[in-house]
Amino acid sequence: MQVRANQFVYFIAVVLFVISAGSAFAQKMEAQLSSELIDYANREVQTSLSTNQIDEASDDQVLQLVKDNLLSKMKKNLSDESAVFSGFSSGRQVIYTIWQIEAEVNNGGFHQLFTSTAGKFIENAETAFKAIQASRFADLVREVNEEHRKGSANTDWKSFDNKFLSLYDQEDLQKLKIAYIRANKHEFADN
Repeated sequence: MQVRANQFVYFIAVVLFVISAGSAFAQKMEAQLSSELIDYANREVQTSLSTNQIDEASDDQVLQLVKDNLLSKMKKNLSDESAVFSGFSSGRQVIYTIWQIEAEVNNGGFHQLFTSTAGKFIENAETAFKAIQASRFADLVREVNEEHRKGSANTDWKSFDNKFLSLYDQEDLQKLKIAYIRANKHEFADN
């Protein structure tokens, strides 16, 4: 988690350097991003989560709250990810699966997903997307799974990547994940 935070800080620093052309807009953006970076770095990670905390969190905060909580249950290097994941409630498994799929596909596509340790989550992805009512994403990952099982070396994974990215215009995964967490808050509570 610390490595990801450091990469994020480095990325933001580069962005700030690039936009710091001296304009009022650039200065305002720099101040806002600096403030958000400080908030991000100083946020309290909830290793134990209650339904009240979920209720009280804004929509902007609830996803990070849950993600931090899920990751806090694993070793930083994720060497125990599979064991911890198998002990998660079904709701936690749904959200964690979707995060893993999104992270890999948005970063390097389905080819990267299948060649990374996160590839193990693709088998549960259709069910996870259906659980949050993201039917188009569910249909696409079903199609991707079918293609992957064929084992064809000629699969055009880029076309699947592009379809995945275009679905964000049709289904708002952020809102669907938030609604799912709120409707199933007991699945995310530790107490």
